[in-house]
Amino acid sequence: MKYPTFSISLAIWKLLTHSQGTNGQSTTRGSYVPVTNVHCPDVFTRRTLDQQFQLDPREREYIDGRRALLPEAWSQWLRDPSTLGYSAQDLKLVSGADVPSIALASSGGSFRSALFSAGALTAFDIRNDTAKAIGTGGLLQVSQYHSGLSGGSWIATSLAINDLPVPRDLVLGNVHQGGNLTGWLLDRDLLLPDGIRAIDFYEDIVDQVRSKANAGFDTGLTDIWSRALAYHLLPGTSELNFFSDDESTHGAGVLYSDLQKIPRFTQKQMPFPLIVVNARPPLFEDAPPGTNLPLESTVYEVTPFEFGSYDPHLAAFVDVKYLGTELNELKPKSSDSCVTNFDQADFVAGSSSSLFFALLYDSRRKLNGIEAKAADFLFKALNNLLKGISTRADDVGVVPNPFRGLGVGQYEDANSPSLELIDGGSNLEQLPLRPLLMKPRGVEVIVTLDGSSDNENDFPTLLGLIQTQRHEGVVAGVAQPLPPLPSEEIAVRDQLNLRPTFFGCDPSSVPEWPLVISLPNAPPADGSLPVTNTDTFKLTYTDRHSELFLDQAFGTATSGFVPGQLGADPEWAQCLQCAVVDRQRFKHQPVIPRSQQCQRCFSRYCYDPANPPRAEDLKVVGRQFKFTDPDPQKGFFERNKKTIIIVASVVGVVLLLGILTCIFCFIKRRARAKIDQVTYSQLRGDVPLPKVVGLKA
Repeated sequence: MKYPTFSISLAIWKLLTHSQGTNGQSTTRGSYVPVTNVHCPDVFTRRTLDQQFQLDPREREYIDGRRALLPEAWSQWLRDPSTLGYSAQDLKLVSGADVPSIALASSGGSFRSALFSAGALTAFDIRNDTAKAIGTGGLLQVSQYHSGLSGGSWIATSLAINDLPVPRDLVLGNVHQGGNLTGWLLDRDLLLPDGIRAIDFYEDIVDQVRSKANAGFDTGLTDIWSRALAYHLLPGTSELNFFSDDESTHGAGVLYSDLQKIPRFTQKQMPFPLIVVNARPPLFEDAPPGTNLPLESTVYEVTPFEFGSYDPHLAAFVDVKYLGTELNELKPKSSDSCVTNFDQADFVAGSSSSLFFALLYDSRRKLNGIEAKAADFLFKALNNLLKGISTRADDVGVVPNPFRGLGVGQYEDANSPSLELIDGGSNLEQLPLRPLLMKPRGVEVIVTLDGSSDNENDFPTLLGLIQTQRHEGVVAGVAQPLPPLPSEEIAVRDQLNLRPTFFGCDPSSVPEWPLVISLPNAPPADGSLPVTNTDTFKLTYTDRHSELFLDQAFGTATSGFVPGQLGADPEWAQCLQCAVVDRQRFKHQPVIPRSQQCQRCFSRYCYDPANPPRAEDLKVVGRQFKFTDPDPQKGFFERNKKTIIIVASVVGVVLLLGILTCIFCFIKRRARAKIDQVTYSQLRGDVPLPKVVGLKA
């Protein structure tokens, strides 16, 4: 989409001058503003140490209710268990109490990760006819949890808030097919929607954030970031109203606790969503953006019911509906001092990815020459918008600390008046596994959808999985361990980052560890050019690229691999089914032997670092690694380079003329003052009047 030079110029000029013209006044409808002085319920906090690390009763009720519905979903997916070499009795899938506990985990990685998860989840959705025919469609319907962090929190939040549509429809929209989904509108740049209409976009966002600040809450760049995300991830925005605030709140006022009212959630027809966020410890306040947190830093989770952490040094939760309330030792100041409307769904997803914005801001240094100057100019314009609304560090989501006074001497924020939430992967745990490993949840199988960027080609190296294992000592005793894993170097050497892999296939007992099915974003199995390894800072996708991206991610989730050959494994769907039911064998005494069909699958896909497969059984061949843009488009800076330079030059000239004018006026006034002083002295007689030639006395 192209815009006239004049329009772009005017938009940039307005960005530079907007905050100066508002005089701090807000015109927002107020739906992003927390509500204060709310009467507090008798109980809205809990300490899990006092309850021996039990689940929230509401989560337990949800999971038990969902499990009761799952036998039918399992029947629809597996259809005939004998194809796996088992009987229905062997797999114990008739009773909800016996079905395996399966969780999906969507990694960090911006829109790359969100799109990869969307494509993979479509491959696991039985409502997709192709996925159903292949045999992978159905895994989504039998899963009990779906966790996400950073970019993964975007897909997890968007899916849940939109009532679990088919993920492909969620991203691309289905209005033209008679549906009501407008899609993620990825052709609109997340931060810089093109043209003069960006003025309306930012005016509305800034007004909403300013209202939150005026209500007495700390705000910053993460609030701007969160509101921008809402235009794409939450209901209420379309191409027609993207730059208008007449009828739509653009997701403002959509609360994470509102998930309790979503139809499929109330019917227990969706995996229970979990969002992971980190908090910057007080000692890290002056650390530069991108600094990794220490191992012992608290990992928080957000559910439709509560916010908090099972980490032993805290082990406390607050009802997410009352997030934003100031507490001391889990007690409010008064019975009417509670806060609601703080748990905005966009703020939850934005805080889980807030470090990403700091890195984006810093990424302008990667640009060269004129592009860097143009980027600096635009970022200064955006920073100008924050005047009067940024009350804390720009790269954090600020929450009044509900856990103040707890764990003094152990909990790093015990004395902090607020929590500074940052990217959920800032401790290098790019996969949101910690909540899934908590023993009260009893997860038996974890499917990791890894869209992170760990190498020069923006593909993962399984670092996120390995890093979580390095942190196990922090939650020892309350969390399951991960199964044995290779080092990152060995994982890359053995090409485990290029194919699906099963870890923890042969425990000595159950539960010793969950079985982990690793599904990394990888080059296509057929050797075609990859389009899914996009840069983390890519914030806009054409419709064509979005479709091709989803298609390739779908292919990755449905292909498996064939050692030494290109192409899909025709048995991959069965192998996936074998993996997710394998723990059922241990529910019999004696343990049922693994079937011949499933053993063949496990021989191909299992990896035990102590007894790795032969090199020829691991070999992945013919893959293309270099990203290929399927629909090249000029970026904002490149497309508007001349415009930006012209505007910058005009602004510079105006400023220079202003300075010169001031200097000229100053000199002129000084000269006039001297003349006036001499004239005054002459009139007093202090200075003789000058003689006039030719004038007689």
